[in-house]
Amino acid sequence: MILNLTLVGAWRMWWGGWCYGSRLNSEVLPLAALLCLRPITYLWNFSHGRKIIFGLLFLAFLIHASCVYCGADRWDGVPNDIDHHPERLWRWDDPPFLYPLLKFISGRGVP
Repeated sequence: MILNLTLVGAWRMWWGGWCYGSRLNSEVLPLAALLCLRPITYLWNFSHGRKIIFGLLFLAFLIHASCVYCGADRWDGVPNDIDHHPERLWRWDDPPFLYPLLKFISGRGVP
């Protein structure tokens, strides 16, 4: 699993496109979920641990809700699209899940 994550993380020409994260890691996600069971069980025994778990679940919901409800899936269709500017995939100042918020702040709205 670590080898797969390292290989995908080092792959500079992945064309992100219309998805969040890397589809190339989908094969190892079930194993990663199984590896999280014991730490989640441990955290669940403490009130602060439960708050951490619920906070992470809420954060995961917000990241995916921006695509489902706010049009973050249009991130690749903006004028500097990935097909012509693949360096956008590796920039931290323009993440796909914040696309609706950044467009709202800039005053241009979400297309």
